[in-house]
Amino acid sequence: MKTFALGFLTAGILLLINDFFFFESILVPSSSMRPTIEPNERIFILKNAKTKPPQRFDIVVASSRKLGHRIIKRVVGVPGDCIELIDSWQVSINGQTLAYPGRPSSEGAILVAEENRHLIRLRREEGEAPETVYGKEPLCLQPDEYYLLGDNRLTSSDSRTIGPIPIEEIDGKALVIWYSYDRKEGRLRMDRVMKKLL
Repeated sequence: MKTFALGFLTAGILLLINDFFFFESILVPSSSMRPTIEPNERIFILKNAKTKPPQRFDIVVASSRKLGHRIIKRVVGVPGDCIELIDSWQVSINGQTLAYPGRPSSEGAILVAEENRHLIRLRREEGEAPETVYGKEPLCLQPDEYYLLGDNRLTSSDSRTIGPIPIEEIDGKALVIWYSYDRKEGRLRMDRVMKKLL
């Protein structure tokens, strides 16, 4: 019994050390990253933003000082980029608009492949459309700044309203969904468990 308790305590300490230094489990409560991340999904993040800066299209978690809470968004602008938004959702980087081939979804929203890489959702819901303040005109990022957008492009509160995010506010890169629960249907979404985030 003593050996089991010691082993359990050691495992707990190792998990805490791992969570503190390398990986962290995050609950995503909102729909701002749909369709990539659904509400009530838990993800693992790798806490290495300071040693390995985020790349374009990485999904990151940031502790926003302006909002006073953490956000999870996609990096669309990296240091040195000049970003402009067209119609508040299409991204232009250094004068070149990203490719957006689209297709309708079953729920009436439009799913669009950004740069043929990942899907973004375009559905304006009443009272949720953010105003583009930063990026309405070309906005050039400083050496430590990143421009972040939600994949649920017309409902996400992100760099359009709070401005560029400094590297010191970025906590880490999202890696994988490890838990997914649909509250409306009262079931686990097993097809989404261990889904790699791209």
